[in-house]
Amino acid sequence: AGGASAAYGSDAVSGVVNIITRHVDGFEASGQYGLSEHGDSEEYRLGLAFGTKGFSNRLRFSVAGEITENKGIPDHRDRDWAAVQAYLIPNTSGSGPAEIIATDVHSSVASENGLINAGPLRGIELLAGGGYRNFVYGTNVGPQYMVGGDGRSLQLDATLQVPVERQNLYSILEFDFSEAVTGFAELSYARARSVQDLYYKSDTNLTIQADNAYLPEAVRQLLVDNVQTSFRFGRLHTDFDPYVTDLETETQRTVVGLRGNHGVWSWDAYYQAGRTDYYGYLRNNRIQARFLQAIDVVDHPVSGDLVCRSTLTNPSNGCVPLNIFGSGSPSDQAKAWIQADQWQVNHIDQNVAAFSASGELFNLPAGAVSVAFGAEYREEKIVSQSDAISQAGGFTQGNPKAMKGAYHVREAFAELGVPLLRDQRFARSLDLNLAYRATDYSTSGQVDSWKVGLTWDPVDDLRLRATRSRDVRAPNLNELFAASLLQRWPLLDPLNPDRGSPTTFVYVLGNRDLQPEEADTTTFGVVFQPSFLSGFRASVDYYSIEIDKAITTITPQEIINRCVAGADEFCNYIYRDSDGFISHINNLPVNVNQIETSGVDTELLYRTPLNIRDGHLTLRLLLNYRDKLITTDSKGPVDRAGDAASPHWTWTASSSLKRGPFDWHVEGRYVGGGDYDSTKVVGALDPYTVDDYFYLNTSVQYALINEDSRQLKLIASIKNVFDADPPLVPSGTDSRPITNGALYDLVGRKFTIGFKYTR
Repeated sequence: AGGASAAYGSDAVSGVVNIITRHVDGFEASGQYGLSEHGDSEEYRLGLAFGTKGFSNRLRFSVAGEITENKGIPDHRDRDWAAVQAYLIPNTSGSGPAEIIATDVHSSVASENGLINAGPLRGIELLAGGGYRNFVYGTNVGPQYMVGGDGRSLQLDATLQVPVERQNLYSILEFDFSEAVTGFAELSYARARSVQDLYYKSDTNLTIQADNAYLPEAVRQLLVDNVQTSFRFGRLHTDFDPYVTDLETETQRTVVGLRGNHGVWSWDAYYQAGRTDYYGYLRNNRIQARFLQAIDVVDHPVSGDLVCRSTLTNPSNGCVPLNIFGSGSPSDQAKAWIQADQWQVNHIDQNVAAFSASGELFNLPAGAVSVAFGAEYREEKIVSQSDAISQAGGFTQGNPKAMKGAYHVREAFAELGVPLLRDQRFARSLDLNLAYRATDYSTSGQVDSWKVGLTWDPVDDLRLRATRSRDVRAPNLNELFAASLLQRWPLLDPLNPDRGSPTTFVYVLGNRDLQPEEADTTTFGVVFQPSFLSGFRASVDYYSIEIDKAITTITPQEIINRCVAGADEFCNYIYRDSDGFISHINNLPVNVNQIETSGVDTELLYRTPLNIRDGHLTLRLLLNYRDKLITTDSKGPVDRAGDAASPHWTWTASSSLKRGPFDWHVEGRYVGGGDYDSTKVVGALDPYTVDDYFYLNTSVQYALINEDSRQLKLIASIKNVFDADPPLVPSGTDSRPITNGALYDLVGRKFTIGFKYTR
């Protein structure tokens, strides 16, 4: 990916993916059905394509569409490994590591009935019907969690695999006006929607008054005996409706343009208009002010009816009293009064006009000097709207605000290919590649990206290559203009350790002062394709990337920790009240990090024909060794290479055997083990390491019909043949799922059958 910014655009820091489209001549249909061994993760896919030609093949038209749906895995408990309720929690035993990965972890400050969690009445659990009991605490009791005991874990309500449905449509029309000029038009549409139950609401720091009308008299008397006028209360609201996300995205893209050629020159010009509409709902969100009013219930001094305390001074406020003591006690009317659906609608528009040309300038003794150059103008804007309650900041979660933002980009680029040597004794070829791109962002000014590359073939079987480049990535619309979004985090304040981990308001914001990331990339590689072993190819590439002013968003707990450790810039994001307690934290993307990574990518490929029914065998190995992944900020450098999230070694090996109508494919994927967290010393965490993991996938195709005019292939596959469970790698005290879904398989063994028909 070295030099991708200079060659492909200023946002290509991590490389690019070339999407190749093709014309269909005739009719194609494909479909598949998949189901896991557990009877879930059910998946459907149907694709259709049609293409035709006219006017002596000068007109070409193709259209293709696809519908997919995966019903997901709605409940964590459907997998034994996920139902163990694993958390990363502090070790409160007084000996051993500072943190442990424990199972059967429950809340120590809340229960489904409701729990008094502080003061002289700590440990009293209120029950439905006016009773109470002593809450049984487990072991390793901390400020938020404990092992065993009464209560439950919020993780049990987590979705393991999010259900998703997608529809895609793509069409392309081309017409040759002449042998030198072709016009083209593309139209595409994509829609995706997912609906997911998130988790139940919970509170750990509610204040309940002693005169609450729903409070059992026996508990009220205990408060009097202990000279208490109120108490702190925690409750897991599993009898409320859970949060439900309903997210839908629609993207439309239109491209019209011309391309042509004249001698050794070719050119391309196009205009592109795209629009993405995002509709996001957080259903059953809680209206915080109404909730606090509804749980503060008293006897009316005149009628004796149970009313909200706020109704005494504002009789028309509509408050519905809510009995919060005991699971199942809240009425449907009270729950309906405190809940509403939050919504946000984003409209993102992009307009692009671009021109490029390529050809040959002049000849050198080693060959022609080639050049490519062009210019592009891009405009992007976002407009966001949200509901009235969110605008007023009334919900417990979210509260997205209306926002508007835009920027434009002007770019010009040039790339030069210079042949230096040809057919010399120690240089079958030696080529120099130069690229430069100037980019002007309306938000952050001009940035430059460039690339210098050298390719040397000393002999016919060997190629050496090297690049040095400067790549850039500018902040995107969301990073720049995101309006306030409210989150609630259980955060530990080292300056007030006795408070435990109270729920803290965190406001997620954009940052219009962000500057583009800059990356310096160096690569060295060798390609060996021996003439004495036909079909074999090996490539080994070393890469080193250093990113300066990396854009990142730090977790709220890390903001607190770094401020307390002396990094004053993070203290600017923390707001405290007059008593010194944290009132809220602003969390926004910042240019604070320098990231340095290096490693080696290796590919081995061998393909050979077989003397059996026109067959062939293909073997392939893709191997990556990550040597370092160092992040440096005001706290100092941290090398994450070798962590469970960034293992040193990963590889994928595959074999394909084709014989007549059969095509059999086997793939093995290896994920190296490593330290759970390299920032923690040995002994500070138990367990400290994560084991290696290996996955095996296989598929087979059978050509039932294989004629010139039509083909029909039947396909079957098994993913995760050995049904390997992932390791427990929770990222925090409330992580969902409790492993790394980017590295490990969450579904288990899954079977898929399908077909592909062409005519």
